Amino acid sequence: MRYRLRCGAAPLAIAAAFPRSRVVGYDTWDAVLELAEESRAEAGLTNVSFDNPERTPLPETPEFDLVITADMLHDLPRPDLMAASVRKLIKPGDAGSSSIRTRAPTFDEDRRQPQAANQYGFSLALCLQSGTATPDGWGLGLRGLPEPAMRELVMNAGFSEFERVQGISHPMNAYYVARP
Repeated sequence: MRYRLRCGAAPLAIAAAFPRSRVVGYDTWDAVLELAEESRAEAGLTNVSFDNPERTPLPETPEFDLVITADMLHDLPRPDLMAASVRKLIKPGDAGSSSIRTRAPTFDEDRRQPQAANQYGFSLALCLQSGTATPDGWGLGLRGLPEPAMRELVMNAGFSEFERVQGISHPMNAYYVARP
């Protein structure tokens, strides 16, 4: 199954793999939501929907078995508020999952990575711009959430467990699971 411009690709893939599940994809960019909806219709999936949380607020009660934040927390003005919102969404005993751009422990080590210049360019153009979109924005950018900072963010949001997923090797992303 192919999805145009990958808009909604993760929710669509999950919905296709688990047809008895209910899947919701959230984004604040209407153009992305429109493309994701087109892909949903083309795939003929009825167990997935796409919402803008600025118009359809996130639920205030635990409604989901799994919440995935894919490579976005470092882009947000207030990742702490999103982490706390995600915590509220997850049913007891279930899990939240996150992928986040990860860097080497020091900038000196990091700048030697093959994609470092490219990634820092994107960070300046996108991540930092997005992360400072509100007056209280943290502006984390690419280096903003190394594993220790991510652990602190998640635990401060009310999660009781945090672990890095082992066995996945990716040159730019680290994968984590947090549990209530």
